[in-house]
Amino acid sequence: MIVLSSADEAVFIISRSGKPMLLVGNNRYYRHSSYKEGSLKCLYVCVKWSSGCRSSITTFNDEIVKYGKEHKHI
Repeated sequence: MIVLSSADEAVFIISRSGKPMLLVGNNRYYRHSSYKEGSLKCLYVCVKWSSGCRSSITTFNDEIVKYGKEHKHI
């Protein structure tokens, strides 16, 4: 299990279009399209992925198990 500081609390939210997202601190992550509804393992990628940021989070059963790469933006 990954331990986040209290400033970086992870919160599951729903986007305006109704899709699941993960909010960690000031950073938002979209659930990657390759993960189907109901899957226990999910990959979330930074909303700035298309701009070159490769930060990602992997969850299993809604617990963060991997926090990959730092953000490439402010």
